[in-house]
Amino acid sequence: MKVMHFAPYFAYASGTNTHLRHLLFALNKHGIEISLLTNNRMAMNDVALQNIDVDIIGFESGIKNIFNVTGNLKSLRRKIVNNDIDIVHSHHRYPELISNILRKRFKKTVATVHSKVFGFRNISFKSDRIIVPCKYLADYLMKNFDVPSCKIHVLYNCIDPELYKKYYPVHHVNRMSLNIKPGEIVFLYMGIIGGEKGIDYLCEVFREFSGVNENVKLILAGNIIDKHLAYYGSDKLIFVGYTEYPEEYYRLADVLVHPSYNEALPYALLEAGYWGKIVIAADVGGIPEIINDNENGFLFKAGNKTELLNLFRYVADNLESCRSAGISLQKDIKKITSSDEYVKCLLEIYESG
Repeated sequence: MKVMHFAPYFAYASGTNTHLRHLLFALNKHGIEISLLTNNRMAMNDVALQNIDVDIIGFESGIKNIFNVTGNLKSLRRKIVNNDIDIVHSHHRYPELISNILRKRFKKTVATVHSKVFGFRNISFKSDRIIVPCKYLADYLMKNFDVPSCKIHVLYNCIDPELYKKYYPVHHVNRMSLNIKPGEIVFLYMGIIGGEKGIDYLCEVFREFSGVNENVKLILAGNIIDKHLAYYGSDKLIFVGYTEYPEEYYRLADVLVHPSYNEALPYALLEAGYWGKIVIAADVGGIPEIINDNENGFLFKAGNKTELLNLFRYVADNLESCRSAGISLQKDIKKITSSDEYVKCLLEIYESG
């Protein structure tokens, strides 16, 4: 069986590509013959893709791809024919569209849907099998895109521990380098720094919280999309920007905070749980499927500043007892994100009729 993964922007900092790194690494480790077709040359040097065939083609996002369709079809057809590809597994609606146009050239199309999308209903999610990372997204596709339930498979994203060892053999970040004093409680946000992620009210609430709590800091790691948010930066609110070493920040943090208004199931939550961190998160999307409030984490209504402030206070005042929630979450996350189990389920999807 030869499988080609077709995905845009590989090496861009996102949950989708974090998942792809872990997945392709795990598939390669299990001896599955795979290749990657993408539009980012940074993928050629990615540690996760060693011994994996990577090809580059030019395409964009959104409506601009209308100018790339003909050339992309030729490139994909050539790739399929020259490499005897059996299955094309896409990770974006445009790659899925191109793959399904050429459906007769190979045995099966599989698409992973990583987040909520809108529009283009008549040409979306026509693959033979659809994979989603949470039940919430499965329900969304059935309701809004009329995708039959029999085509949808819920597979929580995987984490392969061996990849961490390859990516992060050296510690690049520590508490001293960030001027974190002994005894200070470190809260962490990991992801895109933008308005829809709730960063504005997160910063407002934390600024109020830190004004009466000297021993706390908030680190915000990720691409800064809305530049005005950097206005909140201070010695208590530290914007570190994009990082190639997210694991380093999970290691030094005590608490992950995820205030987003709109999510499927954020990879940052899975990774923080993998490292046994306390999680405070908005109860949106698939997050409540993983976080049981007051058991393995803490939930609040997205945008509710009072609830978030109260959780900051509670966790800071009861840090050691709250760590038990992080340990409980760690057990849950390691169970549902097993890369071996993910590969087993994925191969069953590939081989199904």
